[in-house]
Amino acid sequence: MRKKNNKLSKLFTSLLIISPILAPYQISGISFGFLGLLLIVPLIVLFELRIGVKWAKYFWFYFIYIILTRIFYADGLYISNLFSFSVISFVILTGLSGQYFNLKYAVKIYRKSVLFCVSFFVFQELMFYTVGYRLVGLLPFDIYGNESYDVIKLRLSAISRSSSFFHEPSYFSEYLIPLLAIELFNSKNNKLINISAISISIVLLFLKSGLGIAIMSILWVIWIIYSLKKFSFNKKLIIIFILIPILLLGSFFYIKSEIGDELLLRTEEFGIVDGTTSTYVRIIRGYDLYSEFITFNKVFGLNSSFKIQSLIESSSMYNLFPTDDLSFNSVQSILIYGGFFGLLLFFLHFNYLFRKNTIEGKLLAIAFLLLSLIAAIYLKPTMLLIYSFMFGFHKQYLNSRIDYSSLN
Repeated sequence: MRKKNNKLSKLFTSLLIISPILAPYQISGISFGFLGLLLIVPLIVLFELRIGVKWAKYFWFYFIYIILTRIFYADGLYISNLFSFSVISFVILTGLSGQYFNLKYAVKIYRKSVLFCVSFFVFQELMFYTVGYRLVGLLPFDIYGNESYDVIKLRLSAISRSSSFFHEPSYFSEYLIPLLAIELFNSKNNKLINISAISISIVLLFLKSGLGIAIMSILWVIWIIYSLKKFSFNKKLIIIFILIPILLLGSFFYIKSEIGDELLLRTEEFGIVDGTTSTYVRIIRGYDLYSEFITFNKVFGLNSSFKIQSLIESSSMYNLFPTDDLSFNSVQSILIYGGFFGLLLFFLHFNYLFRKNTIEGKLLAIAFLLLSLIAAIYLKPTMLLIYSFMFGFHKQYLNSRIDYSSLN
């Protein structure tokens, strides 16, 4: 790779790593997280005289389908109706990522970015517990879409946990989880104790995000199972008789603590169906809407926000959706916009990336799947971040031809 290519690769990689941090800021509904990456395209053309793109196998099966269904359901021959900016930009950026994403450099920058975010999180918590003021880590400009900065500041100042530079604590946890998967299952790291993974896990506990803690716990369980196969007999004994009891005891005291009590209280939201609880909105509401679809739309989706909004307004679910609120977790988004057929096409590609991958890539895929069942990361910077790492480790797998089949 030529020197100019290497500089462009590092610039693209750096912006991709921080794209979830820039995600809250918008211009005309376009996230800064994607805008910064798209602005690199002219630089690539200028220095390369061409644009290199690369997608994984089966990638186009789903995205051609979702583009065609968008055109099929379009209201009028307007560009904004025929094509979704989020889909087109995600397709372009994944192609660029396949060509310009530098995996080794990305891990290095990701660690530094997380360290910076965690340091600010600790500072926020110290500020709150010493002077009683929770510092907000977002820029004081009204560039946040539907919410003003004052409204966001008031909301973040009132909740019981800090969120670093993110829109809310759960988004911060979504940013930490992929690095936790990478650090836990770094195949080149044969140490029994991984300080980085432990540190990230502690921050996730203090964030009190049910999403983050649930996925963190699953990743640690998989790590224990994997380690019992990988490590020597002596290390296995340490895991069985020392580490596992410590983790179980720590979990018991965490659940019994004030932080654990607050977390458990939020699980009671599962039984509340009024459109106001985050648990219902994130995990259940989209499936309730999907159940209202006719059979054709259940199979092939309803890829039109206007038609979905019209369906909501004419159904019994009207009170469950505030104005212009079409927020769904990622699996629900695929089901609603692409139908069951779209979901099958998406997982055809996803399954290929999972099977043909290193242990880090496999665990990133599991983390992505778990996030997709709860979080609204579909076609957003966090999804691009995880996908880029998955594809990066996939290429590493193809190049090395090492058999990482322990999780198949």
